[in-house]
Amino acid sequence: MIGKPATAGAGSCAGLRGLVRLNGRAAYDTGSPPRGATAGPQGRRRAQNPNPRTMRVLGIETSCDETGVAVYDTARPGADGLLAHAVYSQIALHAQYGGVVPELASRDHVRKLLPLVRQTLAEAGLSTAAV
Repeated sequence: MIGKPATAGAGSCAGLRGLVRLNGRAAYDTGSPPRGATAGPQGRRRAQNPNPRTMRVLGIETSCDETGVAVYDTARPGADGLLAHAVYSQIALHAQYGGVVPELASRDHVRKLLPLVRQTLAEAGLSTAAV
């Protein structure tokens, strides 16, 4: 439920202080300012962006047996904005069972997602702070 505070315990992420609104969207408050933040009016923190009309987008997509990651720069037009992308397929993992096994698929998504994000960011020449 949006607006309901998060509590530490089963099914929640320890260290999150609660659900807040950030730029009109729901976000979790960790109690720490975002990287690259500066003090704004009345001491509030806001992230720096040299050109507020552009951004770099980290896209993550999963299906039942594939994980895809891409980095897109909105300052570049069309396909030139796609800085890097990668897809990991689980076809070989599920072939021996004759179809997708949901429990195996979910565990493999968790295991492969962060390395795939790191690989894609490295190919784009970016750090996590840059997106």
